[in-house]
Amino acid sequence: MSEFVRAQVVPHEERLNGGGSSARAASDHLAAEAKAAGLWGLPLPAELGGGGLLFTEYAHLAEAEGASEHGPATLGSVTLPDVTTLGEHAAPAVLDHYLDGIIDGRLRVCDAHDRRNVTNDPEPHAPRAVRASDGSWELYGRAWLATDADLILVPAGIDGPQPDHQGTSLFLLPAAAPAIGAAGRLREATADRWRTLILDGVTVPADHLIGRPGKGRRVLTQRSRLATLLHCLHGLGRAEQALMRMCERVRSGSGKTRGRLDLFQVHGQVFDMFLAIRTTRPVVFEAVARMEAGLDTRLETGLAKVATARMLQQVTRGAAQIHSALDCGAPPSQMPATGRPACLPGAPEESHLATVSQLLG
Repeated sequence: MSEFVRAQVVPHEERLNGGGSSARAASDHLAAEAKAAGLWGLPLPAELGGGGLLFTEYAHLAEAEGASEHGPATLGSVTLPDVTTLGEHAAPAVLDHYLDGIIDGRLRVCDAHDRRNVTNDPEPHAPRAVRASDGSWELYGRAWLATDADLILVPAGIDGPQPDHQGTSLFLLPAAAPAIGAAGRLREATADRWRTLILDGVTVPADHLIGRPGKGRRVLTQRSRLATLLHCLHGLGRAEQALMRMCERVRSGSGKTRGRLDLFQVHGQVFDMFLAIRTTRPVVFEAVARMEAGLDTRLETGLAKVATARMLQQVTRGAAQIHSALDCGAPPSQMPATGRPACLPGAPEESHLATVSQLLG
């Protein structure tokens, strides 16, 4: 896996970063090469063309994939949270219609949020679902998206007297459906970078309810924790790649330091980067093992996410300082930009800090 990412994916990074048809062609080519090498979709179910590896078996390979920002998408593993969630909770008709597109990357899935700050209560206009006479659902209210998507998982409360429907339910909403254009719309919220999904009677087919009524929050939480740990593993790989490149620069003498103090700082930064990675990895792998065993991972996932984000920030700062001290010119394009956006989408650090503190208390 490491050799494939280094020799096949990394040389195409500039092209993949450019987007458009050229990037898509490169991605398709690399995916075909990965499939031929038996490296594509290793954590995906075997019946879907994947390798069928357990999460614990795949974890070390996920690190290797993460050495390139484009590794996980090229190698098919980035869809694992969506494939797992829909495979466990979606109706067969939904799987037949969408799953192939999700696996090959044509369809992107994202969560809509019923609040713009996950540490707050739902907004007053959080989505509500009303059952129509034909069994379909009508959605009303507002939700918020952090990114564009083709399929949106919308949490909504269900109006009605059924006691087993109490709580939040989860609906799969195609963003390109005619109903979105007619009765709902996406509006840019420039103040906080959220996109607002406005729902005014948008119709959702009956079989697009994901999971049982009233159990949507549980489904979203499971998906979020799996996605978080997957990104943590990929983040470890990116950090290791940054450290390796900086060590190569130091050994090769490709840059010249501006004095003994700079050389001392370079050695200190390399040590600190290595220590940060080494101390973060056991935290992440403990969470992976607990998830595979079916245990409660609230505390471990929170620790893993915060530890990985902070580690990435430290590695990024260290790599930038080494690069500057060696007079290497402009930073390399592959250098991680920042810990937070480079690593982990989903709930912000503040949410995990609060969760861990409450669990310990």
